[in-house]
Amino acid sequence: MELDRDLAFKGGRSYLHSTTLFDDIVALRGPGIREIDFRFNHKTGHQVRYKSAPPAATEVGVGIWRDNLGEFHIVERDARITRQEPYDEDGLAAAFAFDGQHVVLPADVGGHSMVEAIVAGFKALLLRTVADGTARLAFVRLRLRALPQLPLEIRFARRIGEFYQGDLSQAGQPVGQVFFGEWR
Repeated sequence: MELDRDLAFKGGRSYLHSTTLFDDIVALRGPGIREIDFRFNHKTGHQVRYKSAPPAATEVGVGIWRDNLGEFHIVERDARITRQEPYDEDGLAAAFAFDGQHVVLPADVGGHSMVEAIVAGFKALLLRTVADGTARLAFVRLRLRALPQLPLEIRFARRIGEFYQGDLSQAGQPVGQVFFGEWR
């Protein structure tokens, strides 16, 4: 497989948002995928290519996607991203119910996707609880048994050095984990 994508920035960002990739890949793979492991390894302002082979020495690896259908790599292309789409992550997170080290993502997130809710919710939870208020947080990984439906719950699970893990559950049953990294 080798598939070039034409994606847009979200909100005022000048880098490709992880949720843009996730939603694009799910649209290509289909709703029945399982055992999802999505790693976002490199911040980029470039368009990307999905490819079966690992990045060549001349390519910048952006991420890796694995699911029950197989694995592929996400690499930068030469083309820069030039389009912007509206996105208000803070506004989205403001609609969530936070309680200690736990956040509930409601069924209705106003047209946002499930992964946008997960990313916005966990980031906001970290900033309210365990992350230093000056920390810059970035999504690094999402593991899901299958594609869950909202509502979901995220509970802060642990800090691993500069990384944070949140456990996802639906109706009290575990469905996956989300991970963020921190840099200063």
